[in-house]
Amino acid sequence: MARRRKHKNRDQPLDPEAGADGRLDVRPGQLFDLIHEVNPTGRDLPRAEATRRYQLKNRLRSLLVRRFGDEHLIVRPGDDGTVSLDHRSGSRDACHAVVDELEPDARSWVRLRLDLAASPAVEDDAGTTDGRATATGEPSVEALVGRARRAVQEYDYEAAERDLTRAFAASGGATTVALPLLELWVESLGLDRQALELEPRLDADARVHPAVRTHLALAAARAGEAARARELVKGIDSQGAAEVHVALADAAARAGDRQAAVRHLEKARRRDPAHPDLPRLADAVAHLQAEDFRPLEDALGERYRQEGAAATAEAARRLLDRWPESKLARRIVHEAAETRRRSEIDEHVELGERAWAEERFADVVLHFRKALDLGSERAGLAERVEEARRRERERETRERVAAVVARFDDDPAAALLAYLALPPPLREDVRRRVDRPALAWLEVGVDVPVDRRARDVEVCDLEGASQHAEGQGGEGELVDEAALFLDPQRSHEVRRSLSSSSGSASRRLTAATSLHWRPPCS
Repeated sequence: MARRRKHKNRDQPLDPEAGADGRLDVRPGQLFDLIHEVNPTGRDLPRAEATRRYQLKNRLRSLLVRRFGDEHLIVRPGDDGTVSLDHRSGSRDACHAVVDELEPDARSWVRLRLDLAASPAVEDDAGTTDGRATATGEPSVEALVGRARRAVQEYDYEAAERDLTRAFAASGGATTVALPLLELWVESLGLDRQALELEPRLDADARVHPAVRTHLALAAARAGEAARARELVKGIDSQGAAEVHVALADAAARAGDRQAAVRHLEKARRRDPAHPDLPRLADAVAHLQAEDFRPLEDALGERYRQEGAAATAEAARRLLDRWPESKLARRIVHEAAETRRRSEIDEHVELGERAWAEERFADVVLHFRKALDLGSERAGLAERVEEARRRERERETRERVAAVVARFDDDPAAALLAYLALPPPLREDVRRRVDRPALAWLEVGVDVPVDRRARDVEVCDLEGASQHAEGQGGEGELVDEAALFLDPQRSHEVRRSLSSSSGSASRRLTAATSLHWRPPCS
């Protein structure tokens, strides 16, 4: 059986402040509970705390209206501008609220519901029931707005305008009517001046509503009232605001105001990067910039012809910072960079040739390689890099051989270990330069890991080498050198193998290993 998933914090109390700020995903019942929880009525609280709770309660009630009003709330009128916000089931309430203390959108919703509740149903012009009517028999605000929306869908703008203007007057300039009327006048009919005349007749809530302000700002921008449009759209970041900034940028571009055009173009781009008019406006702004910066570009061109790219590159870069579209400035910067690149190539090639003459082949590789990285196309340069590397390896080889040969005079044990660490060709070079018989027979068992150098001399090798050495009178030297490789624990093996050929060699080996043996370096 699948185990039920436990929900964290389900039983933990909700934070009223977080709920009022909209930071919690709360249900209607939870909001009702929070409203009663913070309600200061009937509690002996300090004045400041009571004020804070009243404000918090109004924020919670506004959130309740905003999120769940249409689905869950019934508005019941009270006395002195108060209402009761009740759940449709009748089982919960949000206490009595002063309408004017609710947040603007919640206040508008409550007032509309009060107006609708006071109006009986009537028939519209077509004879069908549509919304409600006022006490005088006139269609209600809701009925007029609904009928206007249907007229817009049928492209009957004249009928829609007639009903919306009637509804606007009846509502006292409410947001719910101002929005469709402004949309009709500004978006559909282009009656910008007529829309702007509507602003003084808006109620307090509609005047601060972002969508209403956006429609008015667009009308002002298209009517040439840029300052009014900027004030209306201030602080609004919606896609509708992008349309306002597009209109302001367009007007600025036509007036030749490059700075204002650039500013509004950027604001429009931030709010709606996919707006279809942005490419056209960008071209218009680029044309304005070209006209503004043409004198600077002309002066730069004259100086370039007289002094060359290197002398004018910095001025060209400054012009590009202000006007990235300048083709002349970009060409000068590119030419200066190309000249500098070729100069650096020539410099590295010259340094490489000098190093070659002095047989400093590591420096040859360094400078020729840099020239190639910079894009040098000089023939044979890559092959000379490889030749220089080969010669540098030969030099290093000679130095390694010489170092090992020199150590035989100072530290024979260390020299033998260094000899065994060399690759076979280098060991052969050492044997040609050092007259030591032990080096020849050490080759037989030399393929042993470096960390086991003390076992490089095998018994059979020493035995054969000892017999050869005794025949030549050099057994003492041979055994002494062998003792440097043998630890005392293994010396008995060598003595046993030498006993049949040379007792004196065995004795000398025993003494040598006791006196001279030390563990080889790892």
